[in-house]
Amino acid sequence: CVVFKNGRAVGYNTDFIGVSDSLSAHNITVSGKNCLVVGAGGAAKAAVYALLRNGGNVTLVNRSADRAKKVADHFDIETIPLAEIASILHKTDIIISTTPALPPLFDVTKQPQHATLFDANYGKSPLITAAKVQGINTISGEEWLIYQAIPSFQLFFNKKTDYATMESGLNRQILKNSPLFVGFMMSGKTKIGREIAHTQNAPFYDIDTLISEQENATISQIFTQKGEKRFREIESNILQQYAGKSGIISSGGGVVVESQNRTLLKDHFPVVWLFSSLSETIKRLEYRDGIERINRPLLQGDGWKERVEKLFNQRLHLYAEVADVIVNTTEFDKPRLAKIVDEQYRKIIQKR
Repeated sequence: CVVFKNGRAVGYNTDFIGVSDSLSAHNITVSGKNCLVVGAGGAAKAAVYALLRNGGNVTLVNRSADRAKKVADHFDIETIPLAEIASILHKTDIIISTTPALPPLFDVTKQPQHATLFDANYGKSPLITAAKVQGINTISGEEWLIYQAIPSFQLFFNKKTDYATMESGLNRQILKNSPLFVGFMMSGKTKIGREIAHTQNAPFYDIDTLISEQENATISQIFTQKGEKRFREIESNILQQYAGKSGIISSGGGVVVESQNRTLLKDHFPVVWLFSSLSETIKRLEYRDGIERINRPLLQGDGWKERVEKLFNQRLHLYAEVADVIVNTTEFDKPRLAKIVDEQYRKIIQKR
């Protein structure tokens, strides 16, 4: 980070502190340990520096042997060709990977169980997943990010902070990747979405409402006048516009019908599937003489129950395809379910 002091710009590197403090938080002693750093960029250099400061025996490996040699020469450490990495994994105590998540440059299953895998990626990490299966101790890139942010915060604001505070701030930033609710009609997408938005003091967006406002027509009118195909095209455009927006988003029950929508959902949103049983769905649609069916274009006329069952069965696997987590809303208690959904969503974020 760069801080202005007395009219001068002063630069600080806190990445190595993030490495050291992450290891310390896990009670890992570096001194005398065999350490392997994978990569040769800025993060790798910070990792090497932190390990050396703490007395580790460091070896570097990278796709580019020339880049690896340059970094190794600078720190006076050893480097080995990438093709030989398997030969030292079995005797390595700490591995710090600083390369992109895919494809992994080594087989983590060759690492001894007493070892520690530290992956700089703070998104989804196939290395972390594989290591956990093997029972290997892991440290996530998110921890590195937070522990380097603590001294950065102190330098910027001249105030102390702690891990829990910074973690909370990180989660709020991550929430800009808006959770989006999918599910069959009457599953509680709008009600639970509004409840969570209210408790988080976050914006709430309902896709169907946004479509109606844009087209200046009800959903039924759009289906009748322009057809379902055109409706789905509008729906896709709205999804694209709101990808990455801060807030809580509720979609229509048929948002998963089009393959392009499913791709959008999987690529840009943490998706929460609210599931309610078929019998409960029909019960809710019958409530108050079927008032909930009036504005649902696919449920007009006789035989609506049969159409509901057909649609329900047709869409189940589509919701499953895009969902990061499923919450059963058959027993509907809005505040309790909102709390459960919020907790499950945050677990998604921790894994990403």
